[in-house]
Amino acid sequence: MISENQSSSASATMGSASAVTFGEPGKAAASFQSSHLSTRSFDEVIASLRKEIDRAGLKLLHEIDPQKALQGIGQLIGGSRLIFLFHPKLVVRVLEMDWSAMVEAPLKFVVTELPDRTVSVRMADPITAFGRYGNDALATLGKELAATCQDIIASSI
Repeated sequence: MISENQSSSASATMGSASAVTFGEPGKAAASFQSSHLSTRSFDEVIASLRKEIDRAGLKLLHEIDPQKALQGIGQLIGGSRLIFLFHPKLVVRVLEMDWSAMVEAPLKFVVTELPDRTVSVRMADPITAFGRYGNDALATLGKELAATCQDIIASSI
């Protein structure tokens, strides 16, 4: 995951830990993911996402810190978070429309501090995720969630 048009050769060794080399995103990712870059610091983006998720009426369900996990195996990366978000009322809506679509919940933001210190925020596109069920109500929900998530990200980067 490097910025859209560059690659990294950050394979330097630091002490006994090695920096992870980031490969370029595949071109197909743009068809099912949303990608945004920010020059704000990683910590500023994370704090803003938390605030904007709450402001949008969604719940931050969990955060995973891949940076910390990778340190445990001797690998180094910049800041990294997986942020899971949704709301119990949305769970009810999905269950009532098509319970099998619960596999699409919760939504997830992947926040990555790239080697050039740029911060990337990516998410799977809810329009694509919920739209593939052939259910008009789910497709509408996917559009609502996509708009909400785009607003959250735009206000955070």
